[in-house]
Amino acid sequence: STSQTYHASVPSGQVISQSISSGSKVDTNTSISLVISKGKVQVGSYSSLSALESWKNSVNSEGGNISISTTEEWNPAAKGSLISHSSAGATVNPGTTITAVVSRGPSVTVGYYVGNPIPSSVKLNFVTSGRQYHASIPANSIISQSLGSGEVVAENTTISVVLSDGPQPKVTVPDVDWVSSASDTESKTRQLVSEVF
Repeated sequence: STSQTYHASVPSGQVISQSISSGSKVDTNTSISLVISKGKVQVGSYSSLSALESWKNSVNSEGGNISISTTEEWNPAAKGSLISHSSAGATVNPGTTITAVVSRGPSVTVGYYVGNPIPSSVKLNFVTSGRQYHASIPANSIISQSLGSGEVVAENTTISVVLSDGPQPKVTVPDVDWVSSASDTESKTRQLVSEVF
């Protein structure tokens, strides 16, 4: 009987091993098992991770002993898409690790938005977490942001911002004449309170 397996050094079609050693004396018609080499492993060029995994499982069932190591990087392709893999179209030794690069999805580099209105062209999800007065930043412009400038994040990531209500309004305190009695004091106090508020 014969079986086949991949081998790094024995060319395809040649015997790797036999069940009965050379020189042994055996009866006529004794069966001898041979392991025939398939040679090195031929790697295809695959466009999806599932296809690459399917190929790996197929060659491993015949002794390929191939493994796949995945890394991720930002890419316009949909998240989980196979961008590239090593050894495409090449022959490799059994036991080789194929490196697959998988997309993390489209990315956005966070800008510095402080002092400006919320930008409509940036592919981030801006959420207003609060508002407050600010002496120099105009109303409806950003005072602070939750993500730092230069950070690389997935498209539509949520970024929290605090918006300005502009400078705090100033209140003019009216003149108050000197008072000479408790009743005048109470009256002037009420007048002051009503004018201020």
